[in-house]
Formats: sequence, structure tokens, C-alpha cells
Amino acid sequence: MSETNKDLQRRELVFRVLDDLKQNGERINADKVARMAQMGKQTVLPYYNEWRYLDDSEKEVDTELPADLVRVLKRGLVQWKHEATEEQRTLQEEANQEIDNLQEQNRQLTDERLHFKEQAEQLTSENKSLKERITQLQDGNTELEKQQVALNEQLKGELQKSETLAEQAEQLKKEHADALKAQERQLDTKHDAQMNHWMKVVDDERRLRADIEQQLKQEKENQYKLEKERNEIQYRLESKSRAHLEACEERNQLRQQNNELSAKRHLLESIQQLANCDEGKLLSVVTQLKDDSVHAERLKEELTGTNTQLKQLQEKIAESEQVFNQLHQLEKDLEKERGFSEALKLSLSQNAAQDSSGKKA
Repeated sequence: MSETNKDLQRRELVFRVLDDLKQNGERINADKVARMAQMGKQTVLPYYNEWRYLDDSEKEVDTELPADLVRVLKRGLVQWKHEATEEQRTLQEEANQEIDNLQEQNRQLTDERLHFKEQAEQLTSENKSLKERITQLQDGNTELEKQQVALNEQLKGELQKSETLAEQAEQLKKEHADALKAQERQLDTKHDAQMNHWMKVVDDERRLRADIEQQLKQEKENQYKLEKERNEIQYRLESKSRAHLEACEERNQLRQQNNELSAKRHLLESIQQLANCDEGKLLSVVTQLKDDSVHAERLKEELTGTNTQLKQLQEKIAESEQVFNQLHQLEKDLEKERGFSEALKLSLSQNAAQDSSGKKA
């Protein structure tokens, strides 16, 4: 609630108390009003002076108000009284809530005070125990001082022994360092020899691999050439095969024709002998039969040559397949050499790492 509403409520409360005193005909002063309103005199005094001023002003005005205006004013006063009562109830509830909060805070403070009191008693008990413990420690400290004196004497003797041992340890350390340097030089020499040996092996392996790769490249080129020749031979072989089939068919036809012509010749000879026919026509037929026979023999020779070429082509194809298998085996060998090279490099790197670790150790 704002300060303006509080001022209005205080003003209304003071005015109501003053109106009641005036109506009852009692004596009016600021102290009495402050006591009845439960406020301070300095708080009540401005409202008290205002009420007296308004009361004096009403006395000076000698006019009667109209009944309607009086009725309206009464209604306003009733409404104002109702609102003032509600505001007073709200203030009372807020005051009660604040009182409850203060009581809760008081209870919490009381609990804290009791808790602090218990802590203080506990700390007092602990302080007493600590004092007793301090006394015991002081007694023990006296005994320890006596033991310390004895230990100091013993420590002096041990220090002298320690100095002697330190000198011996320094001598041993120097001898050990010299031995380590000598061993390190031997390891360096051995490592350099091993590195030179393996570097030579790697160089030989690199040259061998380069030679194998060059040989493989050459073999692949030869393989491509052989493949090309094989394709050409295959094409020619297929052409020859087709020609061979055609020649066989033609030979079979010629054989059939030759057989037919032979039969016809025998028939013609028989007819010539029997019928004594024209000899010129008969010779013409015989000549044609001979030409057909010569053509058949020529086709037979060509077929034999074709079979020979076919056999040669098959031999070349077998040789090409053998070369291809050799190239495939060569590629496998090259892969093995590469694996051996990788394993060798890994072994060299591991040996170098072990040698460096040995040097650091």
C-alpha cells in the first residue's frame, strides 16, 4: 500500500475519533485523540489542526444544505466508511501477517541462540580436552628433546659415514659414467655398421625392384603385343576356319559331282561302245571331268595348308598363355619383394628406436 493511502486512512481515523468526541460532547485535545487513535502526537497533530480548521469553517457558514445534497453526502459518507473499514481490515491483516513473520523470526533466532549455546558448550569441552592434550604434548616434547640430543650425537657419526660413502659413490659414479661412454661408443660403432649394412641391403633391394618393375613393364608391353597378335591370329584363324568349312563343303560337293561324273563317264563309255556316238562330245565331257578333279585336288591342298597354319596359331596361343602365366608369377614375386622391403624398413626403424632408447638409458 502506498504512503498516500496510509495518510488517507490516518486522516479518516483521526477525523472519525474527533467527530465521535464532538458528538458525545467530550473535551477535545491532541493528546486524547492520539491516545484513542493509537498514534503519536506528532502524527495526529496535522490532521487535528485540519479538522479544527474545517470545524471552524462549518460554524462560520450559516446556510442549510438541500435535502438531496444531504442525502447524497450521507450515501458518500456511508460508502467512504465502508471503504475505510475494508482498508482498516486489510491493514489489520497485514499487521497480523507481519506479527506472524516477526514471531517466526523470533522463534528461529531462539533456535539459533540455543544452537549457538550448545556449540559454545561443546567448544568449551573441546577446549578443555585440548588443554589436557597440550599438557601431555608438552611432557612428551620434553622427552623428545632428550631423545633428540641423543639422536644428534648419533647423526654426527652417521654424517661422517655418509660423507665417506658419498666419496665412494662419486668414484663409482665416475667409473660407471666412463664405462657407459665406452659402451655407448661401441654401440654407436655397431649401430653404424648395422645401418650401413641394412642401407646397402635396402639399396640393393631398391635396384632389384626397379629392375623387376622395368622387366615387368617390358613383359607387359610384350604381352600387349602378343595379345594383339593373338587377336589377329584368332581373327585369321576364324577366317581360315570359315574358309576351311567352305572348302570342305565344296570338296564334298565336288566329290559328289566327281562320283556323278565318273558314273556318267562309265555310262558314256558304255554308251559309246554300244552306240558308237560322237567322240568329240565325249572328249569334251571327259575334259570337264578332269578339270573338276584337278580343282578338287587343289582345294584339298589348300585345306591341308590351312590345317597346318591352324596348328601353328594354336602353338603361338599356347606360348602367349605361358608368357602371361610367367608375368603373373613375376607380379606375385614383386609383391613379395615389396612386403619384404616394408618389413625390412619397419625392422630398421624399430632397431633405431631401441638403440636410441638404450642410449638414453
